[in-house]
Amino acid sequence: MDTKAIAMDYDIVDFGEQLVPVTVRLPENVYFQLKELAEIFSLSFASVARITLEANLENYLGTVKYIDKEQADKISEAVRELTAECREIKNHIKRIGINYNQEIRLKNITQKYHDVLNDKTASEHRRLEARKEYEDAVKSIDDTCLNKTELTELLERFEAAADKAEKLAWLIHQ
Repeated sequence: MDTKAIAMDYDIVDFGEQLVPVTVRLPENVYFQLKELAEIFSLSFASVARITLEANLENYLGTVKYIDKEQADKISEAVRELTAECREIKNHIKRIGINYNQEIRLKNITQKYHDVLNDKTASEHRRLEARKEYEDAVKSIDDTCLNKTELTELLERFEAAADKAEKLAWLIHQ
């Protein structure tokens, strides 16, 4: 198969067009890959480089979208708002994890408290210490516990942020 036939198979090179000489510096591994392809397909190095560049340029430009300054500012502001919202949601999720750990701690302290109460040999001082430890754990959970209303609001905020992010993604792809 001749060079022109191979190039026409790619439907990229128009041999009637004016070609402009260009000097390009390539990474060594890219240079050797192009050189090897040129040898395999019996094409000139310039033809392989041109075919590769034109095909990849078309793919690249098909994915690049340009936006005006006003739209870019609007998207940038929305991304900042989403980032802040996501950070706040992340902090609440961490709080849920801390609450879970406190619940486990309370369960262990409760068991320990009941063990001390059931221990006939435990001193009154030990019983008071166990009771205080138990009450402190309960208070700690009550002070930081995320109630159901807060959790519902958190989920609604997350859904709203996700919807906003989805709308922004569509703006960028238009």
